Amino acid sequence: MKYWFEDQLQSLLQSDDKDEFIRGIIKAVESLGFEYYAYGLRVSIPITNPKYEFYNNYPAAWKKVYQQEGYLEQDPTVRHGLRTIQPVVWEELMFDESKAFWEDAKSHGLSHGWAQSARLDASSIGMLTLARSGETLTSKELSSKTPYLLWLNQLVQMGFQRLLLPKLQHNYKASLTEKEIEVIKWCAEGKTSDEIGIILNTSKRTVNFHTANIIKKLNVSNKTAAAIRAVQLGFIS
Repeated sequence: MKYWFEDQLQSLLQSDDKDEFIRGIIKAVESLGFEYYAYGLRVSIPITNPKYEFYNNYPAAWKKVYQQEGYLEQDPTVRHGLRTIQPVVWEELMFDESKAFWEDAKSHGLSHGWAQSARLDASSIGMLTLARSGETLTSKELSSKTPYLLWLNQLVQMGFQRLLLPKLQHNYKASLTEKEIEVIKWCAEGKTSDEIGIILNTSKRTVNFHTANIIKKLNVSNKTAAAIRAVQLGFIS
């Protein structure tokens, strides 16, 4: 298993072709004893209208039902992944409030699974899910495979980040000067223009000039929105 994963590491990290990358994921998933993989990416720029990208090899019938029933909003594994990067194993208890979803999933051959999310940057989160229809995931199997599952998740997250994020974030690329970054950092702290001027040893007029430029560059309507966007784009860490 160790040597196989070393090969997978090189293969997945070096692939710049999305189809080739996905074929590598499927091969890895099957080698770990699963039938299906699913990857979802959410980019929350703008916050009120996040973008989603989904890739999986689920049965076509399940994909159709999932979309028609709006299961994305009900899926407890997705809710878990948005809250924490802690891995989760599918268990009956976690589907108590989503019984219709759970019964539909099992009827389409998705009975046992494992999932983990990862923060890709301040505005993006991705989640990898592995699933199968056959045997239950035992504690013994999890004990032996968890290091490889975690490793695979990291490879998949890194690969999709490289292949997808530039396209999804293209319209929100911006460049701020060092002085503008200083100003927006203090805006994010709730400081007024007068206060920022004192901190940076400059005039209120100059601070307002920089703030106006920041708002224009980040394509937002006010300095509060600019501070949020600056965090999302990594100008404020």
